[in-house]
Amino acid sequence: MRTFDLASSQQLRRLEGHTNYVLGIAWKGDGQTLASAAADNTVKIWDAETGDQRRTITNFNKHVTSIHFVGETDTIVSSCGDRSVRMHNSVNGGNVRSFGGSDAWVHCVAIVPNSTVVAAGTAGGTLQVWNGTNGQVIKRLQVGVENEE
Repeated sequence: MRTFDLASSQQLRRLEGHTNYVLGIAWKGDGQTLASAAADNTVKIWDAETGDQRRTITNFNKHVTSIHFVGETDTIVSSCGDRSVRMHNSVNGGNVRSFGGSDAWVHCVAIVPNSTVVAAGTAGGTLQVWNGTNGQVIKRLQVGVENEE
């Protein structure tokens, strides 16, 4: 990955460490930390100022497809091709919560700022919504299908 100065278009840093292509990046709300999700089945946490790698999170079985910080907290949420969505502590790499039940490869994930709702989209055309505080499924929507839930 690389960071650039927008005004001058000059490269600021080169962040090296992934062994396959990067699929997603996220800035922590304070602008000091970056997280990257990659096809090497890892998430990496970076110091945005120095470009130093702070942590690698490796408990993924397939490509990590999307990543988001929860505001200025150390919490990140990620989606993965192994049909999972996970919440981690970016400082120690610990798994805070896993969100299961996806029907296919999970392409993207989003989380509301207070962590109470997590949503993810799958290759099977499903949008799955969970309670972010306890991991329970709130809603499962299939594209093109009437839902009565």
